[in-house]
Amino acid sequence: MLRRKSNRTIFFIGLALVLLLAACQSGETTAVPNEVTFTARANSFSGPDTIPAGWTELRLANEGPEFYHMQLMRLDEGKTVADLTAALAESPVAPAWARHYGGPNPPHVGESSTAVVFLEPGEYALIDTVPGKDGTPHVHHGMAKAVRVEANGNGTAVEPEADAVIDMFDFNFTVSRSLVAGKQTIRVNNRGEQPHELFLARLAPGKTVNDLLASLAPDAPPEAIDWRALGGVSVIESGDHSYFTVDLEPGTYALLCFAPEDHSGAPHFMMGMMQEFVIE
Repeated sequence: MLRRKSNRTIFFIGLALVLLLAACQSGETTAVPNEVTFTARANSFSGPDTIPAGWTELRLANEGPEFYHMQLMRLDEGKTVADLTAALAESPVAPAWARHYGGPNPPHVGESSTAVVFLEPGEYALIDTVPGKDGTPHVHHGMAKAVRVEANGNGTAVEPEADAVIDMFDFNFTVSRSLVAGKQTIRVNNRGEQPHELFLARLAPGKTVNDLLASLAPDAPPEAIDWRALGGVSVIESGDHSYFTVDLEPGTYALLCFAPEDHSGAPHFMMGMMQEFVIE
C-alpha cells in the first residue's frame, strides 16, 4: 500500500527544488573564472587581442628560449602600449597612468604557469619586464602587446578558494597559512604601500636564494640555473590580491620580489624582500 506524503515533506521537497532552480539560473555558485592562454617565445607574445572582464585565469605557456612572465598594465584613457614602453625606457618604475594588474610569473622553459586576477574593462598593455641574457628587460626588445578587456565578461564568476595565504609587505613576505606538499591554491595579498610581486622557485639541494640570484647575472653559465621556476604572481598594486596554483614537492623554496622601488628603482629583493622556506 502506498503511503501519502505529509504536507511537511512536500513543503521541504518543493523548497529544495526552488533553491536548486534559483542557483542554476543565477550561476553565482557555479560560475568559474574565464580562462585565457598566452604563449611567450623569443621576445613576443601570442594570444587574443580581446578578453572578457571579471575573474580570469591567465595561463602563460613558455616556449623559450628564456624565462618570461606576463605583466598586465591597465592604461589610462589616451595612453598606448608605445607610450608605456617609452616611459619604461626612461625608468623601471611604471608611470602613474599605468596600473599593475598582475599575471603569471615565469614558469620554467617549456612549461606553463597560471594566475587568477580580476580584470576591469579598459585598455591594457601586456609586457614582460624580465631581463634577458643580455641584462635588458624583454619589453625593450619589443615584448609588448595591446589587450582590450571588454565589459561582457563573466561577472558572476567567484574567486578561487585559497588553501594558503601569503602577504607581501614593504619589504618582506609573511605566510599566513603554512604551505604543505601537494597541489594548492595560494592567495597573494599586497599589504604594502608599494607595488609588489611574488616569484616562486624550488632550489636544488644545498643551494640558497643567493645562488639563484647569482645565476641570473648576464655572465653566469647556463649550468648555474639549477633551480626550477614555478610561477607566482607578477606585480599588483597596494591593496590588491591575486591567486596562483602550484604543486609543491618536499624541498627548499625561494620567494622573491623583483619589482622596482618607487624612488630608487632598485629591485625589492635588494631591500630584503626574499625568503626561503622548506616543505617537508
